[in-house]
Amino acid sequence: FAKNLFSSEHAIYNDEKDKDGEYISVKVAIPGGNRYRKWQILYFDKETIKPVKMEVLDSEENIAVAIYYRDFLYNAKLDNKIFLLDEEMEKS
Repeated sequence: FAKNLFSSEHAIYNDEKDKDGEYISVKVAIPGGNRYRKWQILYFDKETIKPVKMEVLDSEENIAVAIYYRDFLYNAKLDNKIFLLDEEMEKS
């Protein structure tokens, strides 16, 4: 999403509200012209500014993919071993 946001000439920002809360949505085009993956929308909680969900829309603006974030941590510390393949894990 970040790559598309920073490389996009236009991003659409909106205030959104539903039964669960208030959000800021950021909508950007996905490059490549794929009709099944035309747009990405990332929703941020207005209070915490943490991402809540991301939707990928097709060219008719139907939701093709929905990703929900839970327990999101900014700049979380990760053990580098999680990026190793099984064979590499056995060697380390």
